[in-house]
Amino acid sequence: MGGKKNFFKPIVVTSSLTAFTVSATTNIDACTFLDGSDYSPYSVTLYHDGVGATPQTGDTVYQDAAGTIVASSNGYYVEATLTKLAIGGSGVVFDPGCR
Repeated sequence: MGGKKNFFKPIVVTSSLTAFTVSATTNIDACTFLDGSDYSPYSVTLYHDGVGATPQTGDTVYQDAAGTIVASSNGYYVEATLTKLAIGGSGVVFDPGCR
């Protein structure tokens, strides 16, 4: 059986998501957060598919680096930029930076 063998190379897909750190809040309206009183005391790393360091309107935010679990609808405080962020039900940013 001197036939030709076919070998398939696996295709490795790398994530092009950007990590950023937030503190969660229970208030969905990111623009009306109180000054720190409704933020979670711990930090969480989330990931977005936008082009900048932090997500902007229309970017999708994920809980995992692979981009398989969208972030829950919530308000977040972006620690790197000291701004507030609101994410809708499908993980899409709808209010990226009210202060």
